[in-house]
Amino acid sequence: MKMKEASYTTLLMATGLTFGTISSLYGLQNGIIDQNQYTILVSVVILSAFVPTLIAQKFFQPTVEMMHAWGRLYRKRMRVLSVEDVGENGGVENE
Repeated sequence: MKMKEASYTTLLMATGLTFGTISSLYGLQNGIIDQNQYTILVSVVILSAFVPTLIAQKFFQPTVEMMHAWGRLYRKRMRVLSVEDVGENGGVENE
């Protein structure tokens, strides 16, 4: 996934929590919903962001090796050097 698509996906996932809490607060302040409804709505909005994160961490978390491979690919594309990229003799490792 390219940087543009990754950023877009991240922003889409982040807006649900923000939109849910703001719209619930708007409803409360304008008398559309009462305090009990507001409490339930905000709780559901927070859980709807929290539960999928737990599921992703439990069942879909990448391995450490995969994360290091993505990190090497990212650094290679961004032309950034890391301690992990330097070999024992002080030279840059080739992949």
